[in-house]
Amino acid sequence: MTRKSELSPLSRAIVARRQTQQHFDRLSRQITASAPAPDTYGENDGTVASRHRSRLVPSNKVLWLECVECLTFERWNEFDALAVRLVRHDQLIDLLRQSEIGCEGQRGANGGHPLARPVHVEGADA
Repeated sequence: MTRKSELSPLSRAIVARRQTQQHFDRLSRQITASAPAPDTYGENDGTVASRHRSRLVPSNKVLWLECVECLTFERWNEFDALAVRLVRHDQLIDLLRQSEIGCEGQRGANGGHPLARPVHVEGADA
């Protein structure tokens, strides 16, 4: 297994983005799971006479979706922070990928670091 210091900046950015996406997904699952079951709404058991239809009465499903929406609204700041973090990770990953592609030919001149500035030599008008 490689150590953290041995990973390239691009690899570390990809791992960080993956972890943030997992946190976002986990938060979504927690909210969905914490909403009361759809069949607990109303007085009926939520069944429909036909076996081929959905077992949920549409009104129960709407009530459940409204409950999930309310729970999501209560934690909007967490969702917003994670969404901003995901956008920043995507921007960083794009920047690192572009720098790897753009600096391939300049690595000998700037010491091999993909984010280093190219060295300008006086008198070399190539």
